[in-house]
Amino acid sequence: MTLAQYFYTYYLSIFAGWAIAELCVNFMRKTVHEPRKSGKLIDFYVGGSERFVATTLVLFAPSYLPAFIGGWVALKFAAHWQRAGGSHVPGLVALVGSIISFSVAIGAGLIFDRSALAVWKSH
Repeated sequence: MTLAQYFYTYYLSIFAGWAIAELCVNFMRKTVHEPRKSGKLIDFYVGGSERFVATTLVLFAPSYLPAFIGGWVALKFAAHWQRAGGSHVPGLVALVGSIISFSVAIGAGLIFDRSALAVWKSH
C-alpha cells in the first residue's frame, strides 16, 4: 500500500466511521426514546480510538482483531453496567454502536488491503 492509501484508510475509518456510527446511534436513541447522556466529543475520541486500533489490526495483524474486539466490547459494556437509574438501554445502544464502528473500521481496512480475509478464512 502507498502512503496515500494508508491515509485514506485511516481517514475513512476514523472520520467517516464517526459520522456513520453517530447517524445510526442517534437513530436508535430516537426510536427507543433514549435521551443522549454523553458528550459527542468523548464519543469521537473513544470511537476513533477503537476504529484506529481495529484498522491497524486489519492491516498489520488481522489474527489479533477478534481478541481485541471481544476484549474492547467487554470493557465498554462493563463501563456501562449498573449505571444509576437502572436502565440498560444506553449500554445496549453503545454495544450496537460498537458493532457499527468496528464494521466501518474493518471495511475501511479491507478496501485497500484484502489480505486479512485470507487470515480469517484459514481459521
